[in-house]
Amino acid sequence: MERLKEFLYKEINIRNSYIVGMSLLILFICISTTSYALFTASAEKKGALNIVTGNLYALIKSDSLDSEKQVIINSNETKTLKIELTNVNNIAAKFLMYYKTDSNTISIGCTENSDICPFEEGIILKSNGEENDTITFIVQITNNGIKNATIQFGANVGFPDKDISLISGQNKLLKTETIIDERDAAKMLKEKAAIELTEENKREIQEIIHDENKKEYRYIGKDPNNYIKFNDELWRIIGIFETEDKNGAIGQRIKIIRDESIGLKKWSDINQNNWKTSTLRENLNSQELYNLLNDKAKEQIEDVKWYLGTIEEKVSQTEEIYKNERETNKNEFTWIGSIGLMYPSDFGYTFAKGIENTCFDNLKDCTRGKESVSWLYKNENQWTITSLKNNENNVITISNTGDLTNTRSDSEEHTVRPVVYLKYNISIIGGTGTLEDPYIIE
Repeated sequence: MERLKEFLYKEINIRNSYIVGMSLLILFICISTTSYALFTASAEKKGALNIVTGNLYALIKSDSLDSEKQVIINSNETKTLKIELTNVNNIAAKFLMYYKTDSNTISIGCTENSDICPFEEGIILKSNGEENDTITFIVQITNNGIKNATIQFGANVGFPDKDISLISGQNKLLKTETIIDERDAAKMLKEKAAIELTEENKREIQEIIHDENKKEYRYIGKDPNNYIKFNDELWRIIGIFETEDKNGAIGQRIKIIRDESIGLKKWSDINQNNWKTSTLRENLNSQELYNLLNDKAKEQIEDVKWYLGTIEEKVSQTEEIYKNERETNKNEFTWIGSIGLMYPSDFGYTFAKGIENTCFDNLKDCTRGKESVSWLYKNENQWTITSLKNNENNVITISNTGDLTNTRSDSEEHTVRPVVYLKYNISIIGGTGTLEDPYIIE
């Protein structure tokens, strides 16, 4: 009897231990599943997609994509998207970007402005929070069909030392040539470049070809027909330029400047010639001017990339100034925004090479009556957006005598003539560009 009791006691203990153990195991699985689900849900809220290996994620962000990382391209439409791919994991990981679509009328690729393209075997990004944990794609899509098309983006993720590939339905992003979008207004104005308008057979708008066959069209001379109605005010067209917007889309955009200044202002209150931190930049893009624009005008201007290259004091030739302004594409020398000022080269190009070489070749030698040849000249001191090189305080200015000079950013008040770029899809619906009959845009 004692042995039987002892046997039953051991058996019951074993069963109890088994039940407790199984209960703990089930509880652990539930907790793990719940934690994983919560982590997954949290990651998905942040935009993370494509769980490929364990708990590795890719974060895809773009203002152009919906919550499913999709974009719709209308028939016969070209659209440019700026997409950021970020490693949100606490370890380095390998990523392979792809797109999916059921349409066979789509041409797609990332442009030369992208950080890296194409992806052949994936790219390794540092762990989240480290430098180089994010790369940027500028993707251009054209729909050549008669129906709208939907494109979805994603990224496969794996460990750095493992191969990673696409699966059925996923397509590799390859490099493509940038499509320059050009609409009615820019086309119409460019055609004037071929028309001789003055007695001396000089053109009022001149085609200028830069490196890599990059073309610009600038209004030149004393008083060209470049008046335009904007914000119910009189502005003037500086020219037509291949300009990059905040999403990396390059289009032919019209650049305009207010005919009269908005008054005398300091460039900065802290004697610092960094446009990004300047008082004038802040005021122009907030209550000082932007909030004074009517709703229609706000819809007509584009946030674009402005170049902030600096100029040495000895540099005075227009073409050299232009190159200095665009000396680098790095973020510290560019700014994305709505309202800026003219470049020194904008003033220089109004004289035009081969027409008024005295000022064009030396903007510091325009005090011999030649300054009146430029329509941008005003008998007043004007600020530009450009800073003096190797100097933390001074800004390039156009003096009331027409010379290029520089001034301390906080020492004097100069006139301010705001400059904006119009959206690429602007059309001219009326006017001839004269003072009495300025262009009307829509």
